[in-house]
Amino acid sequence: MVRALLSRRVAVALIFVLMSLVALGYVIPRQGTARAERFALESPELASLLATLGLDDIFGSAVFAVVLALVLIAATAAMVHQARIVWRRTFRHAVPRSEATFITDRPPAEVAAALRSHRYLPAGTVLGHGRYLRQPWGLWGGLLLHVGLVVALGAGVLVIGTERRAVADLAVGEVLEPEGMWLYEAGGRLSSPLVLDAPLALESVDPTFWPNDEPRQISSVLVFFEDAVEETVTIEVNRPVRRDGLVYYQDQAVGHTFLLEVAQDGVVDRVRVDVPWPPDRATPSYADVALESGGVLQLRSSVDDSAAGMTGAPAVVVRHALGEERSAAGTLTVGVPIVVGPVSVTLADTLQWSRIIVVRNHGIGVLFAGFFMIFFGSALIYMTAPREVYVDGSGADTVVIWRAFRFRESVIEEYETLRQELQGRER
Repeated sequence: MVRALLSRRVAVALIFVLMSLVALGYVIPRQGTARAERFALESPELASLLATLGLDDIFGSAVFAVVLALVLIAATAAMVHQARIVWRRTFRHAVPRSEATFITDRPPAEVAAALRSHRYLPAGTVLGHGRYLRQPWGLWGGLLLHVGLVVALGAGVLVIGTERRAVADLAVGEVLEPEGMWLYEAGGRLSSPLVLDAPLALESVDPTFWPNDEPRQISSVLVFFEDAVEETVTIEVNRPVRRDGLVYYQDQAVGHTFLLEVAQDGVVDRVRVDVPWPPDRATPSYADVALESGGVLQLRSSVDDSAAGMTGAPAVVVRHALGEERSAAGTLTVGVPIVVGPVSVTLADTLQWSRIIVVRNHGIGVLFAGFFMIFFGSALIYMTAPREVYVDGSGADTVVIWRAFRFRESVIEEYETLRQELQGRER
């Protein structure tokens, strides 16, 4: 089985299958996430089919585990095989055969001096032959590449298995406790529930836009409360903040929070509605909220016509829906109640909200170390041409044996140069 796993075709096939599964795992929404819920609403039949096939949790599937285990076994076996080859080539116990051999009447000491002038390093003796190496570090390129592959795969397993990701939509002034009420939370099979190291609050949100209304940047100011000490950090899109083993990301989802007082039959309910920021000044955004008394409040938020840009105060319209019935719409103003259908709605306050993503993972540094070893090993393979020379001065003439480990055609001129310098003749 090990011999089969060392086959180049088998290794390439396994890596291709693994990369395909990883790509599918990131493309197909994972079960239990908000993205999967939206996908199920938009394409229920396709979502059901993917769930039936077990493709809604590829990273947690048995197929992925088996393929990953086979790739790890193949990579480890290849690494051990490379280690044996490198050790045997670095510490020779026999003189290999070579077609590039010449004889010279120069003494071994003069041959050694000529080799040192060509940047050859002495490497001891092998069966009475003096051995010299040039670019010996290039011999270790293949092993370093395979070690990096094993390290990267192992770190990838650790990252996928232990990563935990949680999402929260916070309104300005809202406090998120350590065991916070997440919008959703998901993680690998080996991960534990995500717990913050300290409560945090959203102090402010600052979205900026280009003249064409496209988002330019979104930043949020977070305040951490730890041991009566407040620590303020700012996160932006693509500029996360790492704190005590957790990474805080700014999502592009941002909008307005409308705090409503809904009265019906003498009962007043306080309702919070988070509405996304309008896509542009000409297009409103929408959100629905179900009422405990039955029915749905449908809100429409748009940029105020009098605003010079996208950051102006929103204009919000509400109506009541129950089954097929729709009430007339009314515009909400702070502190002014309006009647829509059977309920009276009062806008108590308007805030901004921001979506924060918190990620805990282990092994990212090891993963990048593995990638570095793969890169450096590849560089050693393709940018060096290790070669060795054996010098036998036991006879009347000195025998010089030259051998290149790879790229022989590109460095064979060095052999001819040495032969000419030492006035050697072909054996």
